[in-house]
Amino acid sequence: MSKMTVTAYLRGSTIGNPNSNGHFYLASLASTHKVEKFKLVREPDNPYDPHAILVHGAKLYKGQKYGYIEASIARMVSHYIDGGYRVLVTDYDMYMCSDGEHRSVKFTLEIDMDAAQKDSYRLRRARLSKI
Repeated sequence: MSKMTVTAYLRGSTIGNPNSNGHFYLASLASTHKVEKFKLVREPDNPYDPHAILVHGAKLYKGQKYGYIEASIARMVSHYIDGGYRVLVTDYDMYMCSDGEHRSVKFTLEIDMDAAQKDSYRLRRARLSKI
C-alpha cells in the first residue's frame, strides 16, 4: 500500500463570522476537538488560480467553506485529484500566524497511490472498450 503525505496550510479564511465569500470562521474548528472531516473540492474554473482546491466541512459543519489549500501545494495536489487519485485530509492543527493576531490551519493530506493506479487502469480499460 503506497501513500504520499503532504502538509498544506489553509488560505483565504476568517476567524469571525462567514465573510462575503461564505468562508466559515476558524473558531468552529478549534471547538471540534479534531472530529471534523473535510472534503477537498477542485475549482479548475477559479479566476485567481486554475489549481485551486477549496476545503469544505464534511461532518459537523457539512458544506461550510473554510478556505483554500495554499497555492504552491494546490498546484501539485490538483494534478493528483484530476488524475483520479484519492486525496484525504488525515489530520489538522490550528496554529497562530507569525503576526500574532490571526489563526490558520495546517492540514496533513494523504494521497493513496494504489487507489489511483487501480482507478487509472479502470479508466484506460473503459476508454479502450469504447474504441
